[in-house]
Amino acid sequence: MRKIKKWRVLATLLAVVVATMALPSMAWAQYPCLFYGTVKVNEELVGKGVEITAWVEGEQVSSTTTDEQSVYRLTVQLREAKEVSFKIGDPYNVWADQKATWVMFGNVEVNLTATTEGGGYPCLFYGTATVSGKPVAKGTEISAWIEGKKVASTTTGSGNLASNRFMLTVELKESKEVEVSFKIGELWANEKATWVQYGSVEINLTAAIEIELCAGVNPIYYTGATTSLPEALNNIKDLTEIIWARGRWTGCKWWFYLVKWGSGDIKQLEYGKVYIIVVKQACTWKLISSP
Repeated sequence: MRKIKKWRVLATLLAVVVATMALPSMAWAQYPCLFYGTVKVNEELVGKGVEITAWVEGEQVSSTTTDEQSVYRLTVQLREAKEVSFKIGDPYNVWADQKATWVMFGNVEVNLTATTEGGGYPCLFYGTATVSGKPVAKGTEISAWIEGKKVASTTTGSGNLASNRFMLTVELKESKEVEVSFKIGELWANEKATWVQYGSVEINLTAAIEIELCAGVNPIYYTGATTSLPEALNNIKDLTEIIWARGRWTGCKWWFYLVKWGSGDIKQLEYGKVYIIVVKQACTWKLISSP
């Protein structure tokens, strides 16, 4: 009997040791939670094949598609409880109104709903926003412009997106491709994009408040507000000798603006145009960003 008791004690101790050794790996394990429910956009079931994605802290963590009954079933694996956001994919590309909390080994019903504004055709633009090489702060306005008119806006870091990421839906009533310009706050972005019906377009926006110029010739892509000369030169007016430009908008001829005399073919600096600026010495040009 004593031998049997000794073996039992040894077996128990061995089990404790094995369990203790397993703890570190258990601490790093990910556990599932099932989210499921119906999906409606504008109060109508979306039908089969619409992608549903789950997002945590700005990162996509899982995806699935709806079945014939417009029902989705989505497993999200995490280590600890966090808030989960849901996005309804093509052709809607909208965030669901609902959010949910992840529960270890949970079975959570979340019936997703969303509304698209304006009754037009949507196109989703998404990406990052950077000004002068630095990510913008959370809450920075990102706006979309077509033919000089503001058509949509959002802010960076909305929902669970990272601080400098944005998702912006532009709806148009006519299904035709048009060029879209963007502003980061009051700065025009360098990038433009084409609106596409039910599109999902990644575009990482950049803008510059200042441009570093070297002494002599400087080809630049102008991202300031369209402003007449010489006001557009702002703080470098006295350092600038001449501005050159050539493109289709000049009839493929060389145009110039002679700063000293305040005269020439170029009457203003336009956003999105390329110019060659000749300055007397190295300097930092502070762009005029507001129209």
